[in-house]
Amino acid sequence: LHGKITNELVYHFQYAMLRAKDRATDDWLIYMPADRITNGLTWNFKEEKKISDAYLSLEMTSVFEQKRVPSDKNGKQDYKVPPGAYNLVDADLSGTFDMWNKPVTIGLSVNNLFNVRYRDYLNSFRYFTDEMGRNFSIKLKIPFNNF
Repeated sequence: LHGKITNELVYHFQYAMLRAKDRATDDWLIYMPADRITNGLTWNFKEEKKISDAYLSLEMTSVFEQKRVPSDKNGKQDYKVPPGAYNLVDADLSGTFDMWNKPVTIGLSVNNLFNVRYRDYLNSFRYFTDEMGRNFSIKLKIPFNNF
């Protein structure tokens, strides 16, 4: 779901869920993703002579605790209980400049901005360690056609 708040500000919302049961045992299937909600705001900067397609984006993802897991009535299915719920915030800043008469895009992204410690239910390493913390990425996109 996308919606324009103003000409520059855009909001987006996404909800993901999956339900799956084993018909033979009438029990939940193991390793199904937990429900998640993603909310985001993107500020599109006005076009300038030297920069275009510039934006700043903030996004928050809320992942719920997976409560629909198989019971132990047909034997132990999992080693540990599912990890708890968590919230992640990501930020993205990008813009396109004119260099050498070519559009060059430069961007900076930060995932897990607040360095939240969490474990994802679908990651097998959740039994041993937390997910990666804060992560910075730099993007440089240079078209090589017609050089």
